Amino acid sequence: EELFSVGPFATAPIWQSGAGTGNVAAARAQAVQAELGYRRTVLQALREVSDALISTDKVREIIAQDEVRVSATGEVLRLQRMRYRGGVVSYLEVLDAERQFFDAEIELARAKLDQLRAYVELYRALGGGWSDEELQRVMDAVANRSKA
Repeated sequence: EELFSVGPFATAPIWQSGAGTGNVAAARAQAVQAELGYRRTVLQALREVSDALISTDKVREIIAQDEVRVSATGEVLRLQRMRYRGGVVSYLEVLDAERQFFDAEIELARAKLDQLRAYVELYRALGGGWSDEELQRVMDAVANRSKA
């Protein structure tokens, strides 16, 4: 009895009854799931950038309107002061014009603060690298500076 062999021995099942097919299907499903997650992340990032751009445009329009309002109320105040000096109106009307002027200035300052916040959001949406905690700290610092 002679033993004869050629090459190394390898053992592999000849019949697996579909076990490999299941692994391939699972791998394909994981790949599809990863692709969908990637697409969702990209779409979310695009939405955040779009929202930030829209916000900056809206704030820019509000600032333009507030600047017109400040200018108009400043002119009304100037005229009321002239009318008061001329004895045409009471000082109460001058005070009312001052209140309107100061309200307009405060709204303009708030709009400018909103513009800075919108720029920060745009920077973050474009990958500025700030975490939510860092962003909140910056927003708080800007808000505290504007109150002073």
